Amino acid sequence: MRKRHLGNDIDRERIQALLKTEATGWRTQRLVALRLGFDPGNSDDDISEAVGKSKATIYRWFATYREGGLEAVLTRGYKGTKSVNYNEDVQAFLKNGLATSRWNTAVQAQQQLESHFGRRFSYRTVWRWLKKVAGVLRVVRSANASGLVASLGTAPRSREEEPDQSGKV
Repeated sequence: MRKRHLGNDIDRERIQALLKTEATGWRTQRLVALRLGFDPGNSDDDISEAVGKSKATIYRWFATYREGGLEAVLTRGYKGTKSVNYNEDVQAFLKNGLATSRWNTAVQAQQQLESHFGRRFSYRTVWRWLKKVAGVLRVVRSANASGLVASLGTAPRSREEEPDQSGKV
């Protein structure tokens, strides 16, 4: 087994200080992996198990540290993906539709998006976009059923008015 040569005293002290102040998350995982990696007595299997990442990920972090130092390891190399179909026009259409109560379900929103823009949109995508624009769809739930019945002008029957086994009230 090859001995791992990783880190210097300055970085060891910085990692200890950062671990005391850093909240849990992806940066903490990387700091813990580096701290454990500085000790050549820790195997790669032990480090990957302690951090909860694969050995390939640990190797990648160590290589990044060797090439760019501590700052390179603590920087993510991506900013996420951006949907090609979600633009200002779609966002404005969704906001306007929600403000005017144009639809009550995400399926209705999906259908109108498809007819307006002439493209297909998956239900899941439309649902995610509605959440992005803080959309709240007004759907009658069972808790509101009594309010709906009252607005229709029919009152629910009481227990006394229900027919018994013989069909009499």
